[in-house]
Amino acid sequence: MLTSMRVRTVCGRTPSLLIAALLVVAGVYAQPATIVFTARADGRLENCRCPADPNGALEKRLPEINRLRELGPVLLLDAGNFFPETIDTLGARAMLDAYALHGYDAVTVGVQELMHGAPWVREIERALPVVSANVRYRDGSPAGKAVRVIERGGTAFAVTGVTSRAAVRRLGPSVYEQFSLRPLDGALAEAFAGVPADAKRIVLAQMPLDSIRARAGLWEAVDLVAGGHNSDVVAGSERAGDAVLLEVGAKSRRIGLVQFRGRRVKADLQAIHPSLPDDPRIVEIVIELKRARRQQETATDTRR
Repeated sequence: MLTSMRVRTVCGRTPSLLIAALLVVAGVYAQPATIVFTARADGRLENCRCPADPNGALEKRLPEINRLRELGPVLLLDAGNFFPETIDTLGARAMLDAYALHGYDAVTVGVQELMHGAPWVREIERALPVVSANVRYRDGSPAGKAVRVIERGGTAFAVTGVTSRAAVRRLGPSVYEQFSLRPLDGALAEAFAGVPADAKRIVLAQMPLDSIRARAGLWEAVDLVAGGHNSDVVAGSERAGDAVLLEVGAKSRRIGLVQFRGRRVKADLQAIHPSLPDDPRIVEIVIELKRARRQQETATDTRR
């Protein structure tokens, strides 16, 4: 894990790593934060327990996130598309309830959230710390804050989100009856204009992966681009312009782990294995969702 360390005694003296640990405890300097990045949950609350697709689901993912919090400071971010892939109001409600348990520091809304409509996006805003530099409602009001500056582990992080027209194309022209998208370049520059000079700049990107790669100039002075549109997996060894590029794929099968240490950055992916424990609160949400679906089916059969 990123936070693991070994301590050994050298010539009877207190090892430097132990001194560093004691200084962290004393508050002389902070333990670096681990950015835990999620995306493309796709409405997957429950692990399917199937050999063909064993990893993932929120009931497994949340306990692992909480375990990482016990190891040190965590900045928890989500790049969107956590609602189901088709319009499903029962599933959307269950996912929003589950996401509210995570303690996110910032999330951006994805295409699947926009597909559910403006009332749902406003509901997400009430429940979660939404960021977007360029998504607007039709009345011109912003969908969330343009940027959130968060201090964690002695480092300031400036987090925003962007959504491209290419990403929403599959929704058709009707999406523009409820939302508008500002041009990416100006919106991103404006979002970061007032952030601290030493802040690590993070963009949660609802953009096709090829667009992220092609727009290298957009990521000038950006430290991390975390993609949430595609199902591709990009493990953090790739750069887009100045930024480290990370994509965790779909269905909550993985989380991304990033640490900045000065100018150095370490980025990796971690699978959400089926052997992980279940979060009982998520399990209860799953039970309630199944009950609601049965009631909906019964009501539909009665009307026929």
